[in-house]
Amino acid sequence: MTGFRALAIGLAAGLALAAAPSAWAHRIHSALTEVRPNENTGELEIAHRVFFHDLEVALIESGMDDDTPPLGEIWLAAAETYARDRFDIGVAGATLQLDYVGAEVDGQFAWIYFVAPMPDEYDRVSIDNRLLIEAFPDQANMTNVICGDVVRTILQIPGRRGTGTVDFPDR
Repeated sequence: MTGFRALAIGLAAGLALAAAPSAWAHRIHSALTEVRPNENTGELEIAHRVFFHDLEVALIESGMDDDTPPLGEIWLAAAETYARDRFDIGVAGATLQLDYVGAEVDGQFAWIYFVAPMPDEYDRVSIDNRLLIEAFPDQANMTNVICGDVVRTILQIPGRRGTGTVDFPDR
């Protein structure tokens, strides 16, 4: 009877846990992008951090073969094209042309890196970050734009899509 009682208690606890709303909750689809001047190289660095699994889903939905090995030549080219087509940055009213640096996987995250020549003016930065939104309608993209010690954030979430702009008037 003791073994049966332990099994019954374990089963009841497991069912209670499974029925809890948090057990069925799905993590938010989110990405973080950082835009930062590098004084040493004279470049503006852009680093996108996305969940690796979410990026794979988006790449496959955008046409990449689902058997493509991660971080192989085809995967890296697909990640570059995907991010390039879905992220725009303008500084002082001019759209920047980005150069792809590379991509890597770090645990559950994929990082995609770009650079651009540092513009002469960097007091008004506009961002349109559309990463992953066609694959995940609830996607939240946060872009931190950095100037010295000042960080300004553009948050693009459902209902707040499109270009966001931050100012650094004291630069």
